[in-house]
Amino acid sequence: APLRRLADRYGTDAVLASDHELPDLRLRLHELPAVMRSAASRAGALDSAVFDLFEAVVLHNRVGQSFDATILERSQRGARIAIRDVAVVLTGVRTDGEPGDVRKVRVDSADPLTRTVHVSPA
Repeated sequence: APLRRLADRYGTDAVLASDHELPDLRLRLHELPAVMRSAASRAGALDSAVFDLFEAVVLHNRVGQSFDATILERSQRGARIAIRDVAVVLTGVRTDGEPGDVRKVRVDSADPLTRTVHVSPA
């Protein structure tokens, strides 16, 4: 959200500025959509990295334990699951079942340094 607000501010400044106040900004206004896309992409990557770190930290001391997990959705990369006992959603998990099904998964590894978690069917 802060990056979007920054882009909005530049757009608002350009609209409100007279020609002599910000002529360079108005000339470069066509660049704003690309800058906004880049900012959104970076923000998404940061969000993903933060969640990956959180998941690895939460599960780090739970390696070897098994949990009930609900399958949220499936894709070619695997299932997206939610582990009930901890506030964790993992993607790319290899397990059978359809969305809504509950399966047991075991935490095989959780490394905060690499922000990775690996689980397998229990």
